[in-house]
Amino acid sequence: MSPLRLPLGARLLWVAMLASGLLSLVDAAPPSLAVLAAWIPVLGLSEAFWIRTSGRQATISTAMVAHLAAIRLLPTGQAAFMAFVVSFAADILIQRKPVIKAAYNASLVAITLRLAAIPILLARLAPASHLEAAAWVGFAGAGIVYWLVNRAGVTCIIAASEEISWSRAWRENFGFGYEALTTSVQLVLAGVLAAGWQVLGPSGLAGMALLCYFVTDAYRRRNQLEKLRTEVEEERKAA
Repeated sequence: MSPLRLPLGARLLWVAMLASGLLSLVDAAPPSLAVLAAWIPVLGLSEAFWIRTSGRQATISTAMVAHLAAIRLLPTGQAAFMAFVVSFAADILIQRKPVIKAAYNASLVAITLRLAAIPILLARLAPASHLEAAAWVGFAGAGIVYWLVNRAGVTCIIAASEEISWSRAWRENFGFGYEALTTSVQLVLAGVLAAGWQVLGPSGLAGMALLCYFVTDAYRRRNQLEKLRTEVEEERKAA
């Protein structure tokens, strides 16, 4: 698929997102080999658990877990750079998406991490007596920013590509309570991963993978039930 085949609005959004994403990585210091060896498996594993949204126009994964932990523990530029690379590779190798979609999503990830890191960085300016409490408040704020920016970016490209309203794209893919619930669960898991990073080790990575699987599986079952409910309602109306 070529960007030239997209509607004009989608093309402009794609170019703007790609340019912004690459610019957000300009000052990123290259991660050390030790950092790469530790974090690439974590980021890749979180990307491996994914499903399509109920609207079938987008995909979601448990990448939020690793992304938030990364910006909590690493320099923001390094976290954004690794997340960009892993997201691009995962979209192509795991989800089999076209390059233009992978490039858009990776750029959105980089921008999302840059913006989500702001509450964490601001929290570090708190007085020493309140630093720990401020850190967790900042982390929660990072989760909110992450969700808003990421979902808005996905919704905008769906609306522009499908030439439908923004509200319809949001409603069909993210506009339900279960989305907020699973996002909250991922925020908690990210906090656990960040807090226990030094002691978790390989067994912790396996535990994270298991929990991410449960989150994705629950979301998948919710979508299946929603699809079944819709089919039953349509059959009832047709009867």
